Amino acid sequence: MNVGEVSEIFRSPFGFHIAKLYERKAEGVRGLSEVRKEILAARALVLPSFAEGLPVVIMEAMALRRPVLTTYIAGIPELVRHGENGWLFPAGSVCQLASAMEQCLSLTPEEIQTMGDAGHDLVVERHLIDSEAAKLSELFREDKTHTSGTLNQTSALTVTTLE
Repeated sequence: MNVGEVSEIFRSPFGFHIAKLYERKAEGVRGLSEVRKEILAARALVLPSFAEGLPVVIMEAMALRRPVLTTYIAGIPELVRHGENGWLFPAGSVCQLASAMEQCLSLTPEEIQTMGDAGHDLVVERHLIDSEAAKLSELFREDKTHTSGTLNQTSALTVTTLE
């Protein structure tokens, strides 16, 4: 796809929807219910970022069974699997972003649902808050057990040195 073809997309009815989105002013942080409502109203989430870690909004979209179109940066490819639960493209590539959007729009509702289900399953498997909190709690317990013996030995040495 070349720049001319990308321009045609933005002149199409699809481009009208993009223009309408740009008309909305950024109002800062949105409430959870508003974010949920916007994601559920969308066919997919598009996040063409240059710099991210592991964006929570991707996990939110996947939890709501929406495919994700985003860039190959940082931890994103750990969640988004190209062709399975979304599309990945290089940061800054307008042509590949447009191509991914075209592919997304060309899928049937059933195909979108299948991709959304795959994303949901992955995010629940890897990032469900209850299981992640339990893992973190176990790590703290292990660390406390390991560290407490070390601290006691260090404390004993310190006390001995001070006396």
